[in-house]
Amino acid sequence: KILFTYTKNTVIDEIRKNKTKKKYEGSVVTESTIDENNANDEKNKIKAIIDSGIETLPKKTKKVFQLAKQEGLTIKEIASYLKISNKTVENQLTIAYKKLRVYLEPYKSHLNF
Repeated sequence: KILFTYTKNTVIDEIRKNKTKKKYEGSVVTESTIDENNANDEKNKIKAIIDSGIETLPKKTKKVFQLAKQEGLTIKEIASYLKISNKTVENQLTIAYKKLRVYLEPYKSHLNF
């Protein structure tokens, strides 16, 4: 009889532990999903702000900036591709950085830089 009672109580304890464990696992999964969604929303907002800043650049400056930063081309490669001098590419990138810095200034607290 003692063995039966011990076994019964052990099984009941395990069932209770599993219920509690599942309850907390569910809340952790829900919290982490919410955190991930918030992080993704924040990333999307930041990307939209930066993209809108890029769109405000003059046509030539925008093209040079996109080739450098989004396509990963070097100054020399951009100069060759656009048939302009290396110095022109450097100047256009400098213009892009200055204009983007001014454009992004009001959003500085959201962008964390």
